[in-house]
Amino acid sequence: MKDKRTIPVAGIIIFLAVLLLFSIVITSCMGAVRIAPYDTLRLLCYHLFGLFPESVAELLGSSVDAIVWKLRFPRILLGLAVGAGLSLCGVAMQATVQNPLAEPYILGISSGASLFATFSIMLGFGSITVLSLSAVPFWAFLGALAASFLVLFLASAGSKITSSKLILSGAIINALCTAFSNFISAPRPRACS
Repeated sequence: MKDKRTIPVAGIIIFLAVLLLFSIVITSCMGAVRIAPYDTLRLLCYHLFGLFPESVAELLGSSVDAIVWKLRFPRILLGLAVGAGLSLCGVAMQATVQNPLAEPYILGISSGASLFATFSIMLGFGSITVLSLSAVPFWAFLGALAASFLVLFLASAGSKITSSKLILSGAIINALCTAFSNFISAPRPRACS
């Protein structure tokens, strides 16, 4: 006998997919240049599926086509990919720690990234550019990676890794990295003359 309180998963997935498609069309319309949702929908259907070639003939090659297809749509796709990646990382972290309230601060990952970013700025490595990008995000990534390895190393000491040991190791690394970061960025007292 079925429980009447269960929510149909397929219905929720279909609803969310429709909502996602609707939000893609609406966000493609918004910006400094307002574009009608009907024009945006026709352009996206033409470029993605080859539909309505006669109705979009006047829009092809125009600034509206360039704004929707070459400017806004790639940004929307990138936002979708980043959001999906962040949600997967969040689920992996929650499953690892076995806590639905898990966040990067619990495992010291954020404070490790902050420490290395602060360190790179103070040493002048932050002004170096790699492929026209600042090197600070690179150092922050290395800091997050180093903090993650330190947490795993501390949690694996003695016996197998448990969620309690992970959380405690993360708290230790978080406190250490935060203390070093504050020490590096604290103003130095001036000598009396």
